[in-house]
Amino acid sequence: MSDYKDDSDIGIANTQAAQRSVQVSESTFEVLQKSIEVSKLTDGAFDITVGPLVVLFRKAKETLIPPTQKQIDLAKSKVG
Repeated sequence: MSDYKDDSDIGIANTQAAQRSVQVSESTFEVLQKSIEVSKLTDGAFDITVGPLVVLFRKAKETLIPPTQKQIDLAKSKVG
């Protein structure tokens, strides 16, 4: 269940689920269901869709180049 590993359930879901259905293991499915539940309980304060922003800022950390406002806005448009 790592978003660092492209071949993990989460890695595959993050890259392919917008285009097609992705089959995941039962344990991954349970974690996703619980994440949705927690998101609802916190009125969205816990947001499992934050990935595009995480990826953007991970890259910034690695390159030491901060993202532009345009890049941030694009990533935010994919969150929520």
